[in-house]
Amino acid sequence: MTKEVNAVSRRGFLKGLGVAAAGSLIVPTVAKSVFAQDFTQVALYARLSGTEAPFIDVNNLGTTDAWIGLGDQIDLFWVTTQDVSQIDLGDDLGVFASDQGGNENGFNWGMTTVAPTTHTSFQIFALDGDFDAASAANVRVIGRPSAEGPFAPIDEETFFARRTSSTATRTEEQDEWEVTLPSSRFSSRLRITDMKPEGPATQGAPQAWRILKTNEDGAEVRFSLSPTAVYQSPFTPPGTDITVPLAGDWSFVTRGVVPDRDVPFMVKLIAIDL
Repeated sequence: MTKEVNAVSRRGFLKGLGVAAAGSLIVPTVAKSVFAQDFTQVALYARLSGTEAPFIDVNNLGTTDAWIGLGDQIDLFWVTTQDVSQIDLGDDLGVFASDQGGNENGFNWGMTTVAPTTHTSFQIFALDGDFDAASAANVRVIGRPSAEGPFAPIDEETFFARRTSSTATRTEEQDEWEVTLPSSRFSSRLRITDMKPEGPATQGAPQAWRILKTNEDGAEVRFSLSPTAVYQSPFTPPGTDITVPLAGDWSFVTRGVVPDRDVPFMVKLIAIDL
């Protein structure tokens, strides 16, 4: 099942429950009875079509979203607690049996495929179960239709690296931040043309950021960024159009007092044809 969709919420998103930025559900704390399940849960995960399915679990909502290139397809996987028999993905996608794909780890799950052409928030609602439940997965679409012409703006996005050490007091010693952006959620077609540190990555008088990018094929790219919030192209020699794949393992090292556990880096992205 493949459809082009926009974000639609048929029932009023979350029905007054509210959802956190990472998609985690705020649930009631009062059970219907001592025999009822503590609460109903649903989760929605976006993955590049044809890649490995997520671990079937509703309690790990930190990796629900995806970044894709225009023209990529997404597999939307849903997971529910067993008290849910039907889920609603909105007017464009419709209603599905919660166990369409089966039952794993004590949860129901299923999947459908979509091809979004704009940034879209896909929303899921439990149509039954012990309590109301809803969640969302966001898909960022990089690229512009050719009809927009050569002067269409370049897409910009931000990702965060997390410090690997746990010392509470920062010093002038070298610290390292890391992040993995798997191609199951960050399309292999996405390439970085320019990059800059943001916010805390520019503070604390850090020296230049030394960066090691390891592509999924094992190839390594080493470069550095000035700790200023200005776009830089350190991996693109003059007169070339070399870009760096977004997907892979990133390591950022600097000396200075950067107390933040998570530091942001902003990138300009294009989607290429493979």
